[in-house]
Amino acid sequence: MDRRWKDPDGWGARHIYDTAPFSLWDKIERKYRPPTKGEFRWIRNKFGDGTISCYGWFICIKINNPTNQVPLTLGCMPVMFVHETLHEPFPEALYPNPRLPDPCPHLRWPRIEFSTDAESTTLLKALEPLANIRPVMYLPSLTIIELEYGDSRVYGPRSLPGIVAGRTTIYHHSESPVYKSMKSLSGEEALTVTLQEDSPQMLFEGKYIKAGSWAETDDISLGLLSLFS
Repeated sequence: MDRRWKDPDGWGARHIYDTAPFSLWDKIERKYRPPTKGEFRWIRNKFGDGTISCYGWFICIKINNPTNQVPLTLGCMPVMFVHETLHEPFPEALYPNPRLPDPCPHLRWPRIEFSTDAESTTLLKALEPLANIRPVMYLPSLTIIELEYGDSRVYGPRSLPGIVAGRTTIYHHSESPVYKSMKSLSGEEALTVTLQEDSPQMLFEGKYIKAGSWAETDDISLGLLSLFS
């Protein structure tokens, strides 16, 4: 079992640094719920008065001075801590049109679940006449379709279906793959490095590392580590 997670069985898992005395994951309905007023008070007491935003399946908190033990979940819900206002790391191509017919009107799967291989094949075949597809990224509440770049195919604004298999669908059309573009929008430049200016106090050996660890390879010191995910 991964020591960084409690009950690592998919959605609703709790990160080891998540000390919230509540869970925002509904096991019966298989969806996340917003925090109650009392839970919001706990969050503010824990993380300060920064803006708290809920996006259905993850929560975002503006915080200026994060601690060393930053959790990846809050009440079992994925959480992002940002220094500036969050810019949602999603593609912004102007191709989706929710008024166009759904090319997969009979294909459905639960909102918080992911498609099977057979369902993905059906979706790709339905889109084949409409666009040249690279990878498809399934998120809990929407689908990101990456289009081939440099193939001379031109797509006009609102020219592709904005609903595919009953799910909101957006498009990425760039030379850079979608995951690299999303990472560049995550605001990592705004993170401070003040937590890593102290000398290392512990030595770790093995597969687990953390921000502030001291790295060496072949007896050559590489210095303190900054970790971004």
